[in-house]
Amino acid sequence: MSKLEKMIRKTVMIGLSLCFCIAMIGCKSDKNETDMETNADDQSKGEVVLNQDEQSEDEIVINQADQVGQSNLDQQITPISEIEVVSDLEAAKSIVDDVSQIGSMEIDSNTKGISLILKHDGKLKEVPFQYDLIKWLLEQDKPAIIELVADYSPPSQKSLPYLNGIAAHYEESAFVIKIDIEQNKNLIESFNIEYLPAYRVAKGGTLFNVENAFNPTAKPSLFDNIEQALNTQPE
Repeated sequence: MSKLEKMIRKTVMIGLSLCFCIAMIGCKSDKNETDMETNADDQSKGEVVLNQDEQSEDEIVINQADQVGQSNLDQQITPISEIEVVSDLEAAKSIVDDVSQIGSMEIDSNTKGISLILKHDGKLKEVPFQYDLIKWLLEQDKPAIIELVADYSPPSQKSLPYLNGIAAHYEESAFVIKIDIEQNKNLIESFNIEYLPAYRVAKGGTLFNVENAFNPTAKPSLFDNIEQALNTQPE
């Protein structure tokens, strides 16, 4: 083999070696890029799962907060803002006579500002009451839930939708009565009124002091206290 041929072969071998090295470097680079992409994908997937978990936990906390924020009374009684008001006194007398025990009682023209809240003909109604209240209460077999209110008392006005809801709840088992204390100041002493609104339960000739304020977030709630009074036997 001539000297020239040896030099050419040597040059070719060197060239092939360089090509092989470059190819190996390229493969390693591609592998690193692939590994980086795979890690990025895995990391991305991990972040999505983590975000989903965090979002789920946040949603649970929010839902729990909503439940905690709801008052105890709201969970027990659905407030009703508007009901039918019976304005005809003859119709009102007929309704009261139909649902309660009147006996020999006569209409008392001095009775003002007292209403029965009851369901009649499938509708919740506010019905003017025209009898002597104390005598009427003593005639009844069913207990009566009584709220004493005044127009000047914001808590009284706030409480009225709940009184309507209470009437709807107890439609068969108890009477619900609303008394405007401004028109019945003679009842302040009889019902031992100090604050408004005031709640009483009349049962079996006994008057139970239920509540002397309206606080829908109180625990036990107004409903709880009414239930306790209704389930207490008069002495």
